[in-house]
Amino acid sequence: MAVAGTALALIAVFVALAVSVVDARRPLEAKVSRSFAAALSRAAGRAAIVAVPECRKVAVEYYDCSALVTRRRGPASIPVAYHVWLNDDGCWDTKRRTHRPQPVELGRLRPRFTALEGCVTG
Repeated sequence: MAVAGTALALIAVFVALAVSVVDARRPLEAKVSRSFAAALSRAAGRAAIVAVPECRKVAVEYYDCSALVTRRRGPASIPVAYHVWLNDDGCWDTKRRTHRPQPVELGRLRPRFTALEGCVTG
């Protein structure tokens, strides 16, 4: 009977630990999204407007991020997508993971959106 009680107590401790780790990591996705939004805004400068930037975790250290970019002289929103690699130091980049070039519709802004990088803060 004592062995069963001890086993249940150990299982409860492991469950509590797993839940706390998940809760501690959850804000990281939001921080990556905010950092990605800031990098896109820097890339756009005054030539474009960035809307609906978001990142979704797909694997350990990897995120799929996307947004809509509207050129100031163009009516249509252009979707851009990236694969983001998060390094151990909290910084990320898209150079190693985004294999396809950004849409031609970006025109002369296209080079600005080719490779992005940033760091998660806070």
